[in-house]
Amino acid sequence: MDDSPHSTHLLGLSFDSPASPGLQLHRPKEETEALQVPGWGIGWYPPDEVASVVVKEPEPRDEESFRSLVDSWQRFRSATFVCHLRGTTKRVNQADAQPFSRTYAGRDWLFAHQGTLNQGELRALSLGFRPVFEPVGLSDSERAFCWLLTQIRAQGCRTIGDLDLLEVRRWLRDLNELGSANFLLSDGMDLLAYADVKGFKNPHYARIVPPHEDIELSNHVLDLDIDNPLDSSRTLTVVATRPLSNSGWKQVPKGELIVVRRGVVLFESS
Repeated sequence: MDDSPHSTHLLGLSFDSPASPGLQLHRPKEETEALQVPGWGIGWYPPDEVASVVVKEPEPRDEESFRSLVDSWQRFRSATFVCHLRGTTKRVNQADAQPFSRTYAGRDWLFAHQGTLNQGELRALSLGFRPVFEPVGLSDSERAFCWLLTQIRAQGCRTIGDLDLLEVRRWLRDLNELGSANFLLSDGMDLLAYADVKGFKNPHYARIVPPHEDIELSNHVLDLDIDNPLDSSRTLTVVATRPLSNSGWKQVPKGELIVVRRGVVLFESS
């Protein structure tokens, strides 16, 4: 696994009920103050809502922009979070920053991608006649999301729970053939995580149950704090590019996916 500060990272959280986790990013120790801290984006669904909130900072001034968001915004509370942390050497604009959001079937869908897909081959995948889903930016990741939603719509499915998940695995493997790919997808109820077929930084997951007082969730990229007194009884499943603790983590197998709902893994394709 590439632990370079310049690499990207995914984080997905699925709680059994709405919670307000604490998140803190780390500036890589080998970086100078002159270099940019990692860019970030985070999406979530406020309690009892199917519309998502997505906040992105492609070029944050410092680590505090992220911390101040999660510490002070009262609406930072959800059962599902999708977070994308971007490497320090990459530069993107707002349109290309992740996670991406699209409205389909009366709800917002969130998507994040870690890896790189061949743009030419990706454009060969049809978005349909008069596409319903089209990219706003120029990234391979957003176009992959639009193609995936096009497949979901063509099947007449309205939620992740409606889908034939083995068929979804085939779609994601089709995308994966175009390069490297770990994916997070959510419809607000379920969180789906897919691991690259060649083992590119395959995500890990762990189920965390109370009590939380003695649980430390941290790696070289971020700290996750679930000690909020209001959330002391919460159970959650964490999906992360790199484990946030030393034990209890499983790797999503190569080319496979898992689906988590309200803190419980409901489906494993392997």
